[in-house]
Amino acid sequence: MTFWEVLALNRVTLDGTHLHLSETLEAVAFNEDQARMMGEQIATICQAQVIRCRIRPLELSDEQAHRLFYDRGLADARDGLPSAASDYPAEWQADYSNGYDAGKPRRVRKR
Repeated sequence: MTFWEVLALNRVTLDGTHLHLSETLEAVAFNEDQARMMGEQIATICQAQVIRCRIRPLELSDEQAHRLFYDRGLADARDGLPSAASDYPAEWQADYSNGYDAGKPRRVRKR
C-alpha cells in the first residue's frame, strides 16, 4: 500500500558558526496532493527551523499500515489530543481508536 511521507530538512546550528542539517519525518499522507499541501504548510509555519520539505512515496505492508494508525492514536491520547478517528478512512479507524484507547491515562480507584 502506498502512502506519502513528508520530510523536512532542518537547520540546526550546534556550535554557533557552522550550519548542520538534519532530515526528519514530519507527516504521512494518503496521497501525493495531500503530502504536498502538508509539506508547504510545515515549511511555511516552521520557516525558522525548516529549510524545505520534500515528499516521497512510502510503501507499507498491511501490518505496517495498521501499526502506523495504532501508534498515531496512541500518541494523540498521550498528548491529550481529542480523538481524530473520524479523520481517517473507515479501514483505519479501528486501529486508530484501539491505539487511542490504549494511550488514555488510566484512573486509579481509591479504596
